[in-house]
Amino acid sequence: MEETVYTEKKVRRSSAEIRLLRDRIVNAIITVIVIAYLTILGLLLAERGREHLPARPFEAIWQSGVRLVDYFTNHPETYYWYRQNIPVSELLGDILVRSAGLLLCSMGVALVLGILLGVSAALSKGKLSSGLMV
Repeated sequence: MEETVYTEKKVRRSSAEIRLLRDRIVNAIITVIVIAYLTILGLLLAERGREHLPARPFEAIWQSGVRLVDYFTNHPETYYWYRQNIPVSELLGDILVRSAGLLLCSMGVALVLGILLGVSAALSKGKLSSGLMV
């Protein structure tokens, strides 16, 4: 009897974790789509501004949605990057490596600054400068 109660609690907990993971994935996908849509909208409005055309916001909103759907359905296999056509997989690999490098650098700087500020706050406990660091 006790074993079945434990198993039911374990199943409920794992299903709650699965729902949480599913919700996070859905939120991430929605966020990426919204960012892509707003980027396309901004580029479209900038393009119209360069050509000295009226903005026509409702038309631009609709056309941005059409371009977004077209981008996801007719995605190019190569991109023009550094004056040459590069396959998507190569480009993504290059961009991911560079992004990981930036992430590691920023985490290193944050680690060093955090340790230095933490040590100096601990050493100056009770002084005015320790209150400023918090």
